[in-house]
Amino acid sequence: MDKMQYIYDLSDEQKEAFIKALVYVMCADGAKEEEKAFIKLAMDVYAINSISLEDVVAPASVEEVKKAAMKIKNEKARRYLVREMISLGFSDGDFSENEMEIVFDIGESLGVSEERINDMIDWSVAGLEWQLEGIDLIEREDDDYLDFEDQDEDEDE
Repeated sequence: MDKMQYIYDLSDEQKEAFIKALVYVMCADGAKEEEKAFIKLAMDVYAINSISLEDVVAPASVEEVKKAAMKIKNEKARRYLVREMISLGFSDGDFSENEMEIVFDIGESLGVSEERINDMIDWSVAGLEWQLEGIDLIEREDDDYLDFEDQDEDEDE
């Protein structure tokens, strides 16, 4: 089974709940362009085309989000939602305390354990660090690169 099938198989109502949860996280610290772009990309990747981001009204409360998200019955789809909320939080380079609290609140209400949510956060941080290291490999000048290699050898000793 295609890993994304869990999301593709959601009803339009469940997909709207998925997007509303992302919008709520986005609004937690002010809707930033990176976050809007992230949600639009998620809508494309998950083939959520029954609604547009512009038509989604931000939920008034976390309770409203949790009630809507409970319509998502598939456990793995719920986990994907939590993962996407975390990734969204990091998309602007600042996973704020408010965003984190919202993710834990919604995630735990969906039956995702605190331990699994923490593991997802750690996975996201590792991915960001990996991306930054890749950028550094490209951007670093050759002289600096040689110095960096020498530091690695010193640490191994």
